[in-house]
Parts: sequence; C-alpha cells; structure tokens
Amino acid sequence: MNFFVAQDQARSRTSWLLFLFSLAVGGTILGVHFAGVSAWALAMNKEGEAVLMYWELLPKTAIAISSIILAAVWMKRRSISAGGAAIAEQLGGRRIEPNSSEPAERRLLNVVEEMAIASGVAVPAVYVLEEEPAINAFAAGLDPAEAVVAVSRGCMRRLSREELQGVVAHEFSHILNGDMRMNFRMIGWIAGIVALTVIGRVLFEVGARMVANRPRQSDRKDMGGALALGLFAVGAILLVVGCVGTFFGKWIQSAISRQREFLADASAVQFTRFPSGISGALKKIGGFPEGSALRAPRSTEARHMMFGESASGFFSRLFFATHPPLKARIRAIEPDWDGGFAEAQELSEGDYEETGHNVASLLPGDPSQKVGSNNLPPPLPDLGEMPGAAQTVYARRILAELPPGLREMSHDPAQAAGLLSRLVAAAHDGSPRGAAGDPVAECTIEQRMVLLELVIPAVRRLGREPVAELMRDCEAQAEADGQINLLELAMLEAIHRHLGIASGLSKAPKVRHHRFDAVHSEFRLILSALVLMGHESAEAQEAAFASGWMEFGQPSQGRCLKGEIDVGALTQAFRKCEQASNGLRRSLLAACMRASLHDGLFREAERFFVRAIADAIGSPLPPFPES
Repeated sequence: MNFFVAQDQARSRTSWLLFLFSLAVGGTILGVHFAGVSAWALAMNKEGEAVLMYWELLPKTAIAISSIILAAVWMKRRSISAGGAAIAEQLGGRRIEPNSSEPAERRLLNVVEEMAIASGVAVPAVYVLEEEPAINAFAAGLDPAEAVVAVSRGCMRRLSREELQGVVAHEFSHILNGDMRMNFRMIGWIAGIVALTVIGRVLFEVGARMVANRPRQSDRKDMGGALALGLFAVGAILLVVGCVGTFFGKWIQSAISRQREFLADASAVQFTRFPSGISGALKKIGGFPEGSALRAPRSTEARHMMFGESASGFFSRLFFATHPPLKARIRAIEPDWDGGFAEAQELSEGDYEETGHNVASLLPGDPSQKVGSNNLPPPLPDLGEMPGAAQTVYARRILAELPPGLREMSHDPAQAAGLLSRLVAAAHDGSPRGAAGDPVAECTIEQRMVLLELVIPAVRRLGREPVAELMRDCEAQAEADGQINLLELAMLEAIHRHLGIASGLSKAPKVRHHRFDAVHSEFRLILSALVLMGHESAEAQEAAFASGWMEFGQPSQGRCLKGEIDVGALTQAFRKCEQASNGLRRSLLAACMRASLHDGLFREAERFFVRAIADAIGSPLPPFPES
C-alpha cells in the first residue's frame, strides 16, 4: 500500500476514534447526570418528580466529567510527551549508545541505519528491553524525527541478521505509514476512559461505606443520606460506564491494530526483498516457549505498538488481540508454509559478525548514469511505495563506501559535534568535493548527507542546551560570508528537522494547506531550483520544468529564473510545504522525480536535491529508479 494513502487512512481512523470517544463521553455525562439526580430525588423523597426537571444541573455535570477525562488524557500525554524514548524507558528499555562495540548491539544499529538511509527518515534512537527474553519489538514517537526503535533481548540475540532486518523493516513501515501518532493518541484517550473507572470505584466504595454505616431508621431527607446515595449511584454509573467504555475502546484499538500489522508485514517484505526474514522471525516466536509475551507491568499500554502479541492471558487474547494469529501472518507471506515453527536458539558471538560490508556488487551500475533506454525517460517510480530491495542494498553500499573512520566518528558522541561542524564547513566551500586530504571534503554530496543523518543520534546525546548551541553555531558558520548555498541549506534543514524536533527545540509541523493554490508559488520555486541544479542549458531546464509541472495538472507560469531563486525564499518554501497535505507533498515529489528523469539521466546533484527536498518537507524518500 502507498504510505501516503496509509497515513491518510491513519488520520481518518484517528478522526473516527475521536468521534466514538466523544460519543462515549457524551453518553457518560448523560448517564452520570441521570444517576446523580435520580439518587438525589430518591434520597430527598421526591421520587414523583421528573428527573428531567434537573436539566439545569447538566452543564455542571458535563464540566465535571469532561474535566476528569481531559485531565487524565493530559496527564497521560504529558507522561509520554518525551516521545518514543519515554515509552521505551517505561518498559525497562536501555538506550544503545551509537558507538557501542558489543557485537549484537552493533549488528542491530547497522540494520537500523540501513533502513533509515534507504527510506530517507531520521536515524532513530535504538533501545533494548534487557529484561524481556521474548521475541518482540516496537517503534514509537510523535514524529519520525524523534522516533525510537526498541527490541527485546530475545529479538536481538535469537534472530539471524535476515530475520532481524525483517523485524526492523516492519517497525519502519509503522513509522512511514503514520501509525505511531495514532497509537499515542489512542493511549491518551483510553487513559481518560480508564480514569472514570478508577474514580467510579473510589466513589462507589465511599458511598457504600456511608450507606452501610448509617442508622436504618435515619431520615433519607437529610444531607448525609443524600450524599451517601449520590456518591454510591454516581460511583456505580462511573464504574459501569468506565468499564464498558474501556472494553470497547480497547476492542476498537485492537481491531485497528490487527489491520495495520498485515500492512506492516507486507511492507517489510518489499523493504528487504527477503520474505523468509520476517516469516522466519514469526516462526521463531511460534517455536519459542516465551513467544512474544512481555513481562513489564506497563506493557499492556503499548501492546498495539508491538511486533508480536505481547499479552499472555486467555481473556486478553480472546477479546483484545492486537495482532492477527501467527499462522495467518505467516501464510500471508508464505502461502505454501508447512505449518512448522522453528527453534529460537540464542546466537553465539560469531553469529553477530558483520560480513556483508562489501556489497558493491549487489547493485551493479552507477545511478548517475542512464536509467532509461535510448535517453528516453524511465517509468516514474510509484511515489509513496515502500523503498524496494534495490534502495535498501544501495543504502548498504553508501554506508560501506564511506571513508574509513568517518562512520565510527559519527557514532561517538564525543566526536559527533565536531564532525557535524566539519560537514557544514565542507558544505560552506560550495564544491561537491573539497580539498584533497580532508576525508569529509572528499566525500560526495550524497555521502555527506548520509554522514549527517548518521551523526544526529550521537549529537542528541549531548543534551538540549549543547544541541541548541551547536545548531546556532552551524547556522552562523553557514552564514559567515553573507550567503548560503544549496548544500548548506540542505544540511541546515536536516539539522532543523532531525535535531531540533528530536531535542524539543522545535515542534513537529501540523497540516495546514490542502489546496494547490496555497502552495503554488512554493512548488514553482522548488521545482525551478531542482532543474537549475540538474541541467546546464536554459532549453534543458525549460523542458525538465515543463515535464515536472505536468504532474500538477495546472497551468504553468514558467520556471523561476536564477535571479529569483535565493536561499531565504527556498527556506520559507520548505517550511510552508512541510505543512501541506499528504497529497500535495506527494505531487511535489512526483514532479521533482519526473523533472529529474526527463532526459533519461539521474545525476548525483539531482539525487541529492530530491533527497534534500523530501527531508525538508517531512516526507520519506521516493523510490529511486534502478540503474
């Protein structure tokens, strides 16, 4: 499934859940009002009066119940406002340092980096749930820029690299398909309903004790009797409504989660090209006594985020299964599966050795060369599809071909800030390749962008204030000569999005623009800058721009000339396009790909700028054509 479509579906489901949640809240308010005034009338010996005469109390009831629910939702969201890191730590997760040399951890970090580079999202922080022997994993976060990937100890130490890659690809599909934000919202809403149950139980018990302790012959008209019956009745209705609401809330949550798991499994196969990877991981869950059940007390809150079913109770699995049955998931991947599961033996030290770094032969040809035949443009990749196997292999090759020592330096928090400054300084020179002898300057522009993505997780470890100071220094360094080139702009945008959002220095953008007219000028400017980078002659630039603009199906005013394109305008254009709807952002990326491939070539500069555009507007990387 197209991940733009999947994200829209996630938003639609979120809206539907919010509507159901609002109905539940409204029903709860009416139920509490009815029970409360009925108890009051009964206590004051006014049974003959119509309860509807007390409608003037309804606004007060609504305010009270709504306040309780909203306070519970706010408190829950506040507790997880730190994003995926908060969830991972609540479940006992330990963050793996980017420069870890432990073989199992290094292998996991390598797999996560490959997936991130292939899909064009920020390299997420990686956690391991040390106290969980079961095989499970999850991705969590409010935005891809601050997402985390967490795996259990059993997942890290009992799966082969191919199987681990399948699990990680499954979690990346949740990141790309917009499932994480929906999961966070559901956690908050259900916490609001659960709060009613907790408060209802307390009021019920207090009211019951007050009723039990009152003399039998006491007058029901006194305030004490009315209060006792009122607390008892309100507590009872809150308890019942809260339990019912929690049941159906979790049931709906589980049903949606099961649908998303099938999508994530299919996406993982496309991502890795190895169906046996994810199916092998599922088979090991089925053949492992611990399965995928987690031990952490708070794991029930995050069940719908997990790779495998984390609940172990019969009742939970019967009514609230968040994942399809293992057999159904495996048969969806391997229709001819014989039904047998696999043993999940713990791997030996030698099994973690990374032997696949020399991968240049896996993807023949140079993507900067012709990708069409007879200089005809190749078919446009299906924008929004998950990255294919070729893109994943290409990511491995980029990582393997980085100059010796730079990848290790990018993992070391002590050296990460210095490397980031060197990358900005190299971009400041304005040349795709700088002076000989400087490993950073000798990197291609695409290698520099990859290094930037690799360095972000280590820089995050420095803390909020050092990160803020480093970001200011990078911006000042880029502006030292009074101008910023496109490579500097791409780096500053990546730093702003990946580092600023993840460190809490800036907020993730919200969708504000749904019509083409709202972003017409910005699209024209960005597409003009792209064709200016990719084509030398004015005629070629005009032809490429016209080809790309056809994607919008709108009349063209012609491209912007070189004098009209400046970094400040591009920065503002990126900021506005970042707030555009999925459909608009998809059309922009499609137009950029169509313009880049117009002449049958996909040059390094074009590939770099398409990656920079996708990153700046908060979209995953579009599939690149195979050479």
